[in-house]
Amino acid sequence: RVVLTSEFYKETGGILVCGSEGEIEADPTQDDFFDNWNRRLDSSGNYGAQKKTVWTNLALFADDQLRQRVAFALSQIFTVSPEFLAYSSLSEQHMYYYDIFVKNAFATYRDVLKRVAFSSNMGRQLSHSGSTSVRTGMDASGVMRFPDENYAREVMQLETIGLELMEMDGTVILDRMGLPVPTYDINNILSFARVWTGFEIASRRGNNEELDNIEYSRMDTMVLRDIGRRDWFPKKDLVGGWLGDRYPLCADLPKGAFLKAGATYKLLGRSSRMRYGFDDERLDGW
Repeated sequence: RVVLTSEFYKETGGILVCGSEGEIEADPTQDDFFDNWNRRLDSSGNYGAQKKTVWTNLALFADDQLRQRVAFALSQIFTVSPEFLAYSSLSEQHMYYYDIFVKNAFATYRDVLKRVAFSSNMGRQLSHSGSTSVRTGMDASGVMRFPDENYAREVMQLETIGLELMEMDGTVILDRMGLPVPTYDINNILSFARVWTGFEIASRRGNNEELDNIEYSRMDTMVLRDIGRRDWFPKKDLVGGWLGDRYPLCADLPKGAFLKAGATYKLLGRSSRMRYGFDDERLDGW
């Protein structure tokens, strides 16, 4: 932690902080730069255009054209609205979200879905940030308030399985009446809504573009800060089972299992530093 002195106001109080995920060092030899917009410093006027300029240049001239095109296709599935989220002129917040698709263009769809689900942009767009279990509301105020159902529905309808069951070749499955078989119903939405509980917007930090003196971060992934706000109980899946069926219960793990209370750990090497680590052949299989 390094305390800095502001050159604008000659005040002490700024701190030197770590960069954001994926951030690289600025290249002073380049003849372009980002305009900065916050509550103390105003360096330009047309803020809304600069994120469009960045995207257009990459879409037209980037060397990794396949990655850029896959990223654009994913962004049309996992859509958010800068206007809906307010401060559409902020550049870093929205490009940081778009970078999820650039970085994970060749990863699995599950990887992309997880990053999007934890994104503060998506959490505010589809309102699962701040959603809590029924028990939380009952304990706090004696009122039965069900978890927010918005993202539970949209993650199925818009981002994954759609509205109708299909064969592997894409043909719609019909019931005995010749009607399409729905992929989910209101009971599935209610069950899945309980999955998306306990997520909160991360606390504000330095080293990112910001306008207001707010306490939360518009960029960083959401966090599960208070586990008591989550729904702890089993949730049904779409095929008559339960989410997590393939995973063992903690109570069923053998004594001494990884991360279980009472487990024993061995440090292979004289130091925890990577360059000192080695595998002792006598310990193979431990």
